[in-house]
Amino acid sequence: MASSICGTIVQGKGKGAFFVSQQYYQKAFLEMLGFAPFPGTLNIRLDCKGIQKLSGKSPITIKGAEIRGMEGKGIEELEGRGIWGLEERKIVGLEGGGKGGLEGGGKGGLEGEGIAGLEGKEIKEIEVTKLGSVDCYKGKIGRWDAALIRPKQSSHSPDIAELIAPIHLKKELNLKDGDKVVFDLS
Repeated sequence: MASSICGTIVQGKGKGAFFVSQQYYQKAFLEMLGFAPFPGTLNIRLDCKGIQKLSGKSPITIKGAEIRGMEGKGIEELEGRGIWGLEERKIVGLEGGGKGGLEGGGKGGLEGEGIAGLEGKEIKEIEVTKLGSVDCYKGKIGRWDAALIRPKQSSHSPDIAELIAPIHLKKELNLKDGDKVVFDLS
């Protein structure tokens, strides 16, 4: 039996598209939800009844992962903001040749420790990024398969949820900020 959740579209922060488009999440959404989402999210402010309905449902959880090397651009902008579970970046690995990133105080926690032994070595930066877990609730918006997603680590307040679908929801359904949306839970 389907249960409806109502919400009001609110302006997003523009970061959901980056994470939804990551190959790790794309593959997981396809396997666990049955569709590859459009690379973006539609943010909605849930009403009290919607929050209660979600708390009574068991989500499909996409586990977090550690990714070596992040796809896309703009990772520096996102570092440390807790958006979609972007937890950390760190430097690993050394290769021969030049001082690399050691000028000006070192990198990756190497300041003052073992620097003498690194002379003549080049630091090779390999980004190791932890993508956080995401709770997903399958459903529909109109005739379209969709999912309401709740990243376990988010910069959103608890009453904000994100919707994903294989289409650009705002464009396809002619929606704008402030419009009401009904998500039918499966």
